[in-house]
Amino acid sequence: MKLKKIAVNNFRQFYGQQEIIFASGEQNITIIFGENGKGKTGIFRALMFGLYGSTHIEQDNPKEKIHLVNFIALEEAKNLPVEAEVQLQFESKGKTYQLNRRIMGIKTGEIIKERMSEVELYITDENGNFSPDSITDEDEIYRIINDILHASIKDFFLFDAEKIETLTKTDKSVKEEVKNGIVKLLHIDKLEEAIKLLNKLHATEKRRLLQDSQNLDLNQKQNEIEALANEITDLEEKVSLKESNMLACSTEIEEIETKLAENEDVRKIQDKYRETKERKTYEQRLLKAKKDEMKNLLVANGPNLILKDTYHSVKNYLDQVLVDQQDLIPIEVIEKSLNELVCACCGTNLEENPKHKKQVEFLKENFKRSNLTPLVSLVTSSIHDAQISEEDQMRSINKSLKEFREIKNNIAAIDRQLDDFQADIENKAQEQENLSHLESTLKNKKNELDEFRVDISKMKDQIIEKENNRKAKEKEFNRLLRQNESLKVDAKVLEYIEGLKEQFERVFVEYSDNMRLRLTEEATSIFKLLIDSKDKELISKIDINEKYEIEIIGWDQVNITQDISQGQRQVVALSFITSLAKVAAGDYTDISFPLFMDTPFGRISGTNRDQLIQNIPRLSSQWILLLTDTELSKTEEMEFKATGKLGKWYRLDQIKTGHSEIVELDLNETIATRG
Repeated sequence: MKLKKIAVNNFRQFYGQQEIIFASGEQNITIIFGENGKGKTGIFRALMFGLYGSTHIEQDNPKEKIHLVNFIALEEAKNLPVEAEVQLQFESKGKTYQLNRRIMGIKTGEIIKERMSEVELYITDENGNFSPDSITDEDEIYRIINDILHASIKDFFLFDAEKIETLTKTDKSVKEEVKNGIVKLLHIDKLEEAIKLLNKLHATEKRRLLQDSQNLDLNQKQNEIEALANEITDLEEKVSLKESNMLACSTEIEEIETKLAENEDVRKIQDKYRETKERKTYEQRLLKAKKDEMKNLLVANGPNLILKDTYHSVKNYLDQVLVDQQDLIPIEVIEKSLNELVCACCGTNLEENPKHKKQVEFLKENFKRSNLTPLVSLVTSSIHDAQISEEDQMRSINKSLKEFREIKNNIAAIDRQLDDFQADIENKAQEQENLSHLESTLKNKKNELDEFRVDISKMKDQIIEKENNRKAKEKEFNRLLRQNESLKVDAKVLEYIEGLKEQFERVFVEYSDNMRLRLTEEATSIFKLLIDSKDKELISKIDINEKYEIEIIGWDQVNITQDISQGQRQVVALSFITSLAKVAAGDYTDISFPLFMDTPFGRISGTNRDQLIQNIPRLSSQWILLLTDTELSKTEEMEFKATGKLGKWYRLDQIKTGHSEIVELDLNETIATRG
């Protein structure tokens, strides 16, 4: 799908007829620039309304009325109806589509009423043949549009700042967003609904059974199960709240550090602090690698080193055991010697030496195969090898221990440096009254952050413990139920519902697990493209776990989701959304649908913005951006122009309240108002 043009007439802030032509091909970036309140989101609304007839977008409260007809046009009409229209032109698989959708509005006194009006779809086929007769049936248009870009996956390509903001959080809203994405991609929403329905049915049947039975043991056990379930829910809500507080605390810390950095002396120390922190990260990686190396050494050589003092006496004993065996020479060697009349061991001619021949024949007659001989030989051989290599092994272990100690000492020295830098920052801040309060707040916030981490860890352990208790009580409940003769039929009904639910859940998990893995790979790959080079080393993977949580895995395979900055979170969110779009687009090297982003940069750092600007145009066939003045500084403008990908450039000018104009600019014109 390729967007060609959108025209609006009296739609939202856009008074009168206005249009935007979208860039495509080699120059595939379209920027629509405007300060807050000038109509950027109105463009997004127009696209959603034009394609699907949506009056609300994701950030809206669905219960609140959203007016789409321009207020100035309504005021001028004086109790007469006003028609707002969105015209969309786009291409898909060689065909060109012109979709016109209208909504009628009327203002009577202070009351505005709106209702959907006509919709028309014109199609030009692959050979350029235009159909003069429009399609006006709403259901037929919906089917055609859904065949091009299904409504269930539209949010993967057309998303606003609200979705990015949601994905930067760590609460359950993120899990729902991720899960919904996977469910929509796989089209298994009906399966999920079936599981929810079976859960409700199971709960209803269980309640009815307990009411009918009046069995005290069963009722008591069910009360215990429900009490545990409530405790788990309560703990999960507390964890969610703590995680939200933790995220807010991290954001405050970033903001305070940014303010402190505005002081030149503090900024210089902060730069040194960051450089030293990076050195510590490098040393920690070395330490982990050395630990792994030592672990492998111990796994390979540990048993020999533990037993080495016993080897001498064991070898002497085994040598004596070997002498007493009657199969020291394998039967195959004896038979070969007799067949060829030449001793296979020493080469003696047995035909010329009858005495030697008789000796070999004696060995054959008295041969008794023993399982002990090869085992003893193997053990003595291993002891021999261990004794020979013992010195080298000890040398390797001592060398590794020495290097390990050196790295540990380096980290300890770096920690002392970090403490010194922190003390210097505090001292500099104390020297200036306006910074003193900031430094004090920063210290408190960092302590709060540590407390949040400890509390969350404890509560998660409690959840696991209570979940295990709940499962144990569920088993006990089922056992009591099976033992009750009068409830056998009810027990069978519950068992059948439970079995059916488990089968559906297995199918759901199997499909979603495969998709989670694919999204993990795509999101990580895209993240590595978009993130700053220094952060590539810090973060090894974006993982989507079985609970549909987005986890950021560090270089040492530790979950660092709570430790990354707000800017890094936004890059993670963009990577995940772009990976959804890429997977939804199918087996294409790029995303064959436009990526339409409303206010995507937010808290992203300058360096990471540059990475996004350079790489997203290569991932998508079209990139349409709605940017604020804070997102498009002169630096970003230069970066966009340097890519050679900028194709269309628009500014939203507010003539007056309720009237914004879309102004196309020359690509060489300067638009940014900030440095």
